[in-house]
Amino acid sequence: MQSVLNGGSPGSPGGFSFTTEQGKTLQRVAQKNGYSGPIDGDPGVNTWKAVQGLLNRYGFYSGPVDGVPGTNTWRGVQKLAQLGGYAGPIDGIPGDKTFAGLKAWLAAGANVPAPSTFKGVYGVDISKYQAGISGKTLRSRGFQFCIVKLGGSNISPRYVDGWYQRNIDSARQAGLIVGHYWLVGAATPEQDADYFMNHLYDYRKGDILAVDNEKIDNGQSWNDDQVARFINRVKARLSVTPFMYISSNLLKSQQWSKTKATGGKLWVAHHTEQPGNPSIGTAYPTWHIHQYSDTGFVDGRAIDLDVAKLSAFTGLTQPPDGETAQPTGAIPSSPDPDSNYPLDRAEGKTIQRLAQLGGYEGPVDGEPGNATWTGVQRYLSNSGYYSGPIDGIPGVNTFKGIQELAVLGGYTGPVDGALGPRTLVGLKHWLDQLNTTDYSSSQQRILQLLARGGGYTGPIDGAIGRNGWTGVQQLVTGYGYNGPIDGAPGQNTWMGFQRIARLRGYSGPIDGEIGPNSWAGMQTFLQYFGYTGPLDGEPGAVTYAALQRLARLGGYAGPIDGDPGPYTWLGFQRVIAGCSYTGPIDGDPGFNTFKGIQVCAQRGGYTGPVDGIPGTYTFGALANLVRDLT
Repeated sequence: MQSVLNGGSPGSPGGFSFTTEQGKTLQRVAQKNGYSGPIDGDPGVNTWKAVQGLLNRYGFYSGPVDGVPGTNTWRGVQKLAQLGGYAGPIDGIPGDKTFAGLKAWLAAGANVPAPSTFKGVYGVDISKYQAGISGKTLRSRGFQFCIVKLGGSNISPRYVDGWYQRNIDSARQAGLIVGHYWLVGAATPEQDADYFMNHLYDYRKGDILAVDNEKIDNGQSWNDDQVARFINRVKARLSVTPFMYISSNLLKSQQWSKTKATGGKLWVAHHTEQPGNPSIGTAYPTWHIHQYSDTGFVDGRAIDLDVAKLSAFTGLTQPPDGETAQPTGAIPSSPDPDSNYPLDRAEGKTIQRLAQLGGYEGPVDGEPGNATWTGVQRYLSNSGYYSGPIDGIPGVNTFKGIQELAVLGGYTGPVDGALGPRTLVGLKHWLDQLNTTDYSSSQQRILQLLARGGGYTGPIDGAIGRNGWTGVQQLVTGYGYNGPIDGAPGQNTWMGFQRIARLRGYSGPIDGEIGPNSWAGMQTFLQYFGYTGPLDGEPGAVTYAALQRLARLGGYAGPIDGDPGPYTWLGFQRVIAGCSYTGPIDGDPGFNTFKGIQVCAQRGGYTGPVDGIPGTYTFGALANLVRDLT
């Protein structure tokens, strides 16, 4: 039977028709490089990744190992076929003789070159997507450094990665060289650099610092000038020069003269699956760290694999083992991206229920299609569990995102992109707990009142929408306060005060120096907490009474008398410190939003678990907080 399989449509670059039997031959070739999926004649992404990685070992192919075959992949296939007697042209258009050569090569024993033994310093880079990974495990596998995501400005507002501190602690305790990286976005380089430096955790002389220059979510990649400004800002304050992380393609698309002039070393992402051979063109004189794969797996979690030259650590903490051969733990894995798990009708309905959170409006009939998977990918993307295309075609990254959600529902298996019945049970449990439509009108009204503390200005009508949820998320995120909760306002308290004032017109600096403009912005904000006085920037009893109502959200239980004391300021500090929310401010409530709500509820007397499942006791405690906001 003829079919067009992953080679593109006939007539497209690198595309042609081949038989099912020829497809099976390609899958058998892929097995020589770790492919473990079915031999069904229908090659998928992981078949092609394994083929491309194999061709790379032979030196027949130097393009990306992305599972998307093009002309250069097919030329490599033809070169491989020459080992089995193929004598035709290397033109990227294989035919029957190419496949005959591949079969002969397989039949003759198919000798495969050993993985690269490139000597270097091997490490990883991690973020919340590797939540809970053990630094000790990484060290025992042969890794020597771990570069941890601090946060980014790819979504608004800027944020600190929810696992940053825990990942730093784990890496530090294991004796790994520690790094901190920042993902660029839509803010200015100076703003991003200051935020990055102000939120460094357990930073020590000798740590790696890096700026991640790539377009993710709502952010944008930076040009040469912007990267150089970020690096120079950090150099001026910390006397350390950050690395620039960048993809091979973006690197080669422009010149980086200003960045090179800063002395910033190159950390290049080129997923060849073999360490030490990135393509950098002429844009940079050399590379110092090569991210060579995103298909490593440790503790059941996907992980990026890196190798560094010893010279990367000049002026930094020195690798304890020096240069080593590629450790076993740093060899990329090749899991099958399509689990081929046959969903039954009930499990299909569970997937469709998840899709509804991402806007799917079709039937819940247990037969997921393209529209279902589009909704699933959209929800996973909005919630930070998926970064691939929203195309309705599920693959390993979509399935990993589903497994991450299933963990919240009790799933304890690996996050490897291979769905199974335990994943679906965990996902259903999580969905059953997360039925926000069951909130009564009075409970939604409580949430709207709570959202006032995060800038919500809509009606208190018991029908919370996206704007109301955005206000809730802003409140439980807080306003960047990191000082003591002591009831004694200082500069950090006043800086949080200014950030709140910015929600309603204040445009001055966040410097902790409170003046009439700061107070005018705060008075405008406090109109939603009962303030009826003039917007004159002159605080009086009426202003302070409204401030006390705001402090209720932080647990203040004293009188609304316009005479703030330590307990008023204690409550205010708790408001601007937030409630431990680390997700996006997108108006789309998820598990972390509900956990933040429960932490806030603790200020009203809630003593139950912080499990992301608000119930009657949570809302009873929240009612205590908002009782004076009606």
